[in-house]
Amino acid sequence: MIIDKIKNSEIYESLHPRFARAFVFICKTDFSKLDDGKYEIENDDIFAIVQKFR
Repeated sequence: MIIDKIKNSEIYESLHPRFARAFVFICKTDFSKLDDGKYEIENDDIFAIVQKFR
């Protein structure tokens, strides 16, 4: 688990080849416009789970 600001993502991109792709998704996605659910970024290898807390 990484707990940091997204602006520091380049520090972590070298830890795994898929991190860069995941960070691009995080930076370019407006999560307020997504419904709850699973979003595949790279097949089932990289995905995001969106869940709103009410």
